[in-house]
Amino acid sequence: TAWDDNILYNLDIINEDIMKNLGENHLPINIISDGGVYNYEGTYGVVISDGENPIATNFGKFYSVAFHESSFRSEMFAMMAGLRTLFYIINKYHITNNHSRKLFLFSDNKTLVKKINNRRHIKRTVNQHRDSDVDLELQLLYDINQLQNKKFIIEIFHVKSHQELRKSKQDLSHEESMNVIADQLTKEARQLTTTPNYEYPPINPISLTINKKVINSKYAYRSKMAYHSIPLRQYFQEKYKWKDSTINCIWWKVYHLSIKLLSNSDKTIIFKFIHDKLATNKRDHR
Repeated sequence: TAWDDNILYNLDIINEDIMKNLGENHLPINIISDGGVYNYEGTYGVVISDGENPIATNFGKFYSVAFHESSFRSEMFAMMAGLRTLFYIINKYHITNNHSRKLFLFSDNKTLVKKINNRRHIKRTVNQHRDSDVDLELQLLYDINQLQNKKFIIEIFHVKSHQELRKSKQDLSHEESMNVIADQLTKEARQLTTTPNYEYPPINPISLTINKKVINSKYAYRSKMAYHSIPLRQYFQEKYKWKDSTINCIWWKVYHLSIKLLSNSDKTIIFKFIHDKLATNKRDHR
């Protein structure tokens, strides 16, 4: 898919010899991932190792036109990118597990590790609402389940970040050393000038994409909003003499959520105030 192509664009295979014999090895495979945020864009870095032998690195960025990215979303995306990178390696090198193989996932975000390990909590959450974070969690769980079907025994651990500031290099554990590299990769991703086409992959085989964003719920409402957004955007730009850069930097989601909290009468007043339609001096003063 286009999403997978973007994920693999900066993939670097470090050791081809180990990679070709990866299926015959009994050592655990480690995926150490790290995520960050830079200028509202999410960045991620991934290191994959066979035992203590690094075999591949990957890094990149993702961006959503509807969200200002958070560190937590970037950490989730980074772990998911690591799993998708492993999928690619398994398929390219025709790796098969004739025995149960351990796969260790490491993240320096404690909340992410706790949430993914607590699968029941995620299932309860998705029944209550369908937001973007939940969709990312579901996709991450789906990928984990796919690897479990390939005889991987998956365990998820927390690794402390920035341990290079507290320990000498020789005192760092393997996962701490790899986390340092993953963190450096997230910073390297800031320099990338290309933005991926997709924020994250759809769980379903058929999905709706509007303005480079995958739509997972409220199809009719979001389709109607997308249909009216173009003439509304033109109206604002003509009225207020806004450039594209100005209108793109407005966090419209916060405005939308704030309006939803108002009563209908207050909404009417606010909308009239925005469009200079207040009829009386009393309301104009308010």
